[in-house]
Amino acid sequence: MKSLKKANKRNLTNSVCGYKLALMRLAEAETNKTYKVVAIEGGCNAKDRLIKLGLLPGVEIQIKRKAPLRGPFMVTLNDSDIVIGRGIASKIEVAEII
Repeated sequence: MKSLKKANKRNLTNSVCGYKLALMRLAEAETNKTYKVVAIEGGCNAKDRLIKLGLLPGVEIQIKRKAPLRGPFMVTLNDSDIVIGRGIASKIEVAEII
């Protein structure tokens, strides 16, 4: 039952200020689009690393590059590029900015 709840959580659609936002994981997002970080799940070490990089809920990011074969992501954040592993990217929930 828990896996069903997790699968449904990824495809949620929320309404914020009259706009519909499709929530997804950063690992599922497309390149060259702008996203807003909504939430970060995971342990203390993962959250601590992302906070040190400046990746917090509410921050706008853009995916520049996705490495093939489940490799890392290059993300632009505050005019600097950072690299995030796919495991941590799957713990970051984002909404596309239109």
